[in-house]
Amino acid sequence: MNGSAKVGLFIDLENLRYELLKRGREFDPQRLIQKARKYGLVKVAYAYADFTKQPELLQGKFEASMIKRVDVPLRLRDDGRLKSSADLHMVMDIFETVLFNDDIETFILGTGDKDFTRASAMLVNRFGKRVVITGVPGSISQVLVDSATVEDPLDPDEHGFGELELRMAGWLDWMSDHWDHPMYMGIVRYLASGSRPIGLSVGEEDIRGALNVFMRNSIIFQEPMEMPDNQVRQVVRVNRDHPFVQEAVARRRKTGAERGYGEQPASDQFDDPVE
Repeated sequence: MNGSAKVGLFIDLENLRYELLKRGREFDPQRLIQKARKYGLVKVAYAYADFTKQPELLQGKFEASMIKRVDVPLRLRDDGRLKSSADLHMVMDIFETVLFNDDIETFILGTGDKDFTRASAMLVNRFGKRVVITGVPGSISQVLVDSATVEDPLDPDEHGFGELELRMAGWLDWMSDHWDHPMYMGIVRYLASGSRPIGLSVGEEDIRGALNVFMRNSIIFQEPMEMPDNQVRQVVRVNRDHPFVQEAVARRRKTGAERGYGEQPASDQFDDPVE
């Protein structure tokens, strides 16, 4: 690390996190801070997203990494679709930093989105700054890379499953013994409900994302089952032979033993199911 160099870090969280989730990984802010410190002292660091849609524990990791969370709520468009203005907030903060922090010479953009191409090109060609693009391999716009000084992508292998996934895997194992007909959307709605059955405040989008990652990694699977109404529906099953499930179950049981519950969780570990 160059001790005299100053760095500005700007993170398009929704872009990075969801690209990592597609690869079965959770975003770890500390990994990005470590990468940024290679280029100098991180003077400013911001992450942009609708943080009401992000897991509670992930939000705490930003505080531990000294990355300021910029909460940009999603807006409902006239056509009923949700729209994010996080990109606009990120661009505005980038150029405010340029104007009021002359000592910051390196700007690290945590994104692969081509919408930042113009901002990157202006930093390089109008302000003489060094721009580092650090996105998820396979999702980084080549035009964005061409506009910058250097590409230094994230390594998905450095990002593992997070606390949300561990708790969900432990809960899904417990669910297998307590729910007769566990179905995908029933699980999503229940885990995202106000009762917070896994002890975290999470939205349906995060739950769906984690379940889809679990399916791609053979942690869970769906199989047809005949219901009492004679309809055949897809139910969710847990692969208890998967090492990640075994890790999550071992931790769940260890936590239960420490609290005097034995191997099975009590109600304040996991709520009773309501299908």
